[in-house]
Amino acid sequence: MIPLNPAQVLTRNGIGFDWQRYAAEILTGKRAEAEQLLAELSQQLSCPKAIVEESTQLIWQLYRHQLYPASLGLEWLKKNRDQHPVYELLYRYKRLRQFLTQYGDRLQRQVQADGRIHAQWQMDGAKTGRMVSSNPNLQAFPRKLHQYFVPAEGNCLIHGDYSQIELRVLAQLSDDSNLLQAFRNNQDIHFQTAAALLQKNPAAITEEERALGKRVNFGICYGISAYGLCKAAAKHGIVLTQQEADAMKKGFYDTYPQVRRYHDHLLTSSVITSLGGRQWIDYPKGIARVNLPVQGSAAEGMKLVLEMLVEQLPEDCLLVNAIHDEIVLECPQTKAGQAEQLLHSCMVTGMQKLITKIPVKVTIIKKQRRL
Repeated sequence: MIPLNPAQVLTRNGIGFDWQRYAAEILTGKRAEAEQLLAELSQQLSCPKAIVEESTQLIWQLYRHQLYPASLGLEWLKKNRDQHPVYELLYRYKRLRQFLTQYGDRLQRQVQADGRIHAQWQMDGAKTGRMVSSNPNLQAFPRKLHQYFVPAEGNCLIHGDYSQIELRVLAQLSDDSNLLQAFRNNQDIHFQTAAALLQKNPAAITEEERALGKRVNFGICYGISAYGLCKAAAKHGIVLTQQEADAMKKGFYDTYPQVRRYHDHLLTSSVITSLGGRQWIDYPKGIARVNLPVQGSAAEGMKLVLEMLVEQLPEDCLLVNAIHDEIVLECPQTKAGQAEQLLHSCMVTGMQKLITKIPVKVTIIKKQRRL
């Protein structure tokens, strides 16, 4: 028999999902909230609820109230939600409807008779080389829904999570001595970046400032613009001007000068190469080039790890999820210790075939079925 690849194994195994608890704790409340918002919109616009849910009629109703939106899309409503209470209500309602469409009845149909979600996995579905899943896309699942992933009775879930894996990949690719040394010294990179940017002692950095350091690190790793950095900082309650964001990008590159050189190379080179040797030739010019080899290399490492796990896992220990920098196993509670050790070993050993200059750090967490 031809052995299955990790994508086929993930599809076959599926992952348990506690639909009843999810519906009771999350879905019922969101449906009630959507109904309330719909009623408020109906009252504000002096029209039946059915008109609010029909775009053409809704636009005419808005015109009657001297409201002339350029669009009814979420992006426009988000930008203009402060312009009028109706725009705020519409934004919140449409966001909720989008969630309920994706994670309501459609998700219920995707939970199969065995109580598990069997998403369709592909080994090489993204341009970066990342694995992808669909029907549903488990990699895009909201974090708050992860608590409803459950093991079968008598089993537990073992989560393995990489620490700052894409920054470690960037350190390996760029060969930046400061970034490499920080990881070798087991320093918190986000504290270090925040300290360098704010010109403070790392010991004096607050958690809020660390959050800024994290956004800067990952943002620049992804090729973020100064404007994007302002938006990212705002999500953490930190207000940055364009000039301050520009200064922070410059400060990052001053701290890690070989990262700057590596990024400049990526933006102009005709060939981009990952740690595993994958090449993108004549990839379109643009900032997406900056993160391409980082994501691609991390994906290569994950695939090496998953292949090791598929070969080494005992029959009663299942590979059930793989989300970019996290791998989830399901096993009998009596074998949790063995599964934890195997998962940690494979995640470190597999990734270190590519990341050779610094340690790879993995956190293992055991989660039992909630009673």
